[in-house]
Amino acid sequence: ADGPVWLSVRPEAIELGANGHNNFNGHVQLCNYRGTSLSCQVNVNGTMLQMTSPTYHDIREDEAIVVHLPRERLCVLPVD
Repeated sequence: ADGPVWLSVRPEAIELGANGHNNFNGHVQLCNYRGTSLSCQVNVNGTMLQMTSPTYHDIREDEAIVVHLPRERLCVLPVD
């Protein structure tokens, strides 16, 4: 079917760095340490993504990053 859709992805499914497809340049707006993970808000072309990442990635606020959205982890929903 044709038409607009919503794209949904879990915060922990968003990966740091390019990986073949669905790679987007982003800018880290906010990043909070959560013990075993980092909870970050990343601006990608005006869309805010909530991302959860392991602490060893050392993501920092006001940093330019590349995020990867694995196609097998995406959920496509009709806009209806």
